[in-house]
Amino acid sequence: MAATELDTAVIVSIVVTMVAVCCELAALWLSLEDERPRKKRCISSLSGDVWIKELLSSTGPQCHENLRMNPECFHILRDTFRHRNLLQSRRLLSIDEQIAMFLHTLAHSVTNRVTANRFNHSGEIVSRYFHEVLNAICKVYPNYIFIPENAPIPQQIMVNNRFYPYFKMYKHLSEAGLQQPTIAIRIQIT
Repeated sequence: MAATELDTAVIVSIVVTMVAVCCELAALWLSLEDERPRKKRCISSLSGDVWIKELLSSTGPQCHENLRMNPECFHILRDTFRHRNLLQSRRLLSIDEQIAMFLHTLAHSVTNRVTANRFNHSGEIVSRYFHEVLNAICKVYPNYIFIPENAPIPQQIMVNNRFYPYFKMYKHLSEAGLQQPTIAIRIQIT
């Protein structure tokens, strides 16, 4: 019996020592991580917010080329979101930068990673604020976007394979005089 108790005490002692060593290694790793310089994500010398301010204050076509929206429209959109309390400036991002990331992503059909690089934020930040702006747009779109009834499909859509497959059913139903299809979109807003 005494030998078994001694073996148990030795095993417990070894386990406690191993846990202590692991804790020391974890503390050392965390202290080294804080001292490591962070890798700069953006290759531009302008951060996202500074770049947006420059774009919005420019008199040339830069704002329209980058966001597909002129500065006046951008300010109207921003003010609409602000007055309706749909977007707020955060510690990390101003409302302007949130909207600009969203517009830049859509305007150039770029990936989350490209937007993260351009605005010097993580992919998680870009994704979170993209969805916040999308939710805000979904709340205000009924006031600004009206879908005409019995509108013909534009020729540019019908000849483009990128768009037309989505409108085939719409065309066949409208030609047959049947009810126009409706699309129900369910968006969870948190």
